[in-house]
Amino acid sequence: MEIYGETKKNGYAYGYRIRHENTIALIKKVTKKGDRILEITAAQGNFSLKLAKLGYEATWNDIREDLAEYVEMKKETHTIMYRLKNADT
Repeated sequence: MEIYGETKKNGYAYGYRIRHENTIALIKKVTKKGDRILEITAAQGNFSLKLAKLGYEATWNDIREDLAEYVEMKKETHTIMYRLKNADT
């Protein structure tokens, strides 16, 4: 119900969608297409995928290397760079 139900019920999925939309709007407000953005602890890469689709140079980072393959399967035609393990190494 949280995912497919009414949005007036502020469940986890609804809250996530609002945070996602607000974050993307903020990034678009303070950056320009083509800018490089590193998403640290990116997990399933939802932000990296969206930003790449919008024309940013998106880099996905997570310590869980196995998720990179999952993100690669989810992407469409845009390009995402991958930085595995700790971002500082």
